Amino acid sequence: MKIKYIVELKIDSTWISDGFDIRNNQDVKNLLQQILPYAYGYEVSGRVISKPKLSVVKKLQGYTK
Repeated sequence: MKIKYIVELKIDSTWISDGFDIRNNQDVKNLLQQILPYAYGYEVSGRVISKPKLSVVKKLQGYTK
């Protein structure tokens, strides 16, 4: 049986500037596997519900002005 959590992440722009970004469901799974390092891949999953515009992230990361 899988249990569902709904989590909202608010990340300071400093971390986005340093490279943090969750763009897709694989990014969420990678994050969960870091928190639960002994979990098998099929035991954890997640999905991106909402994300900032890519243009905002690229601006904060210095790729655009």
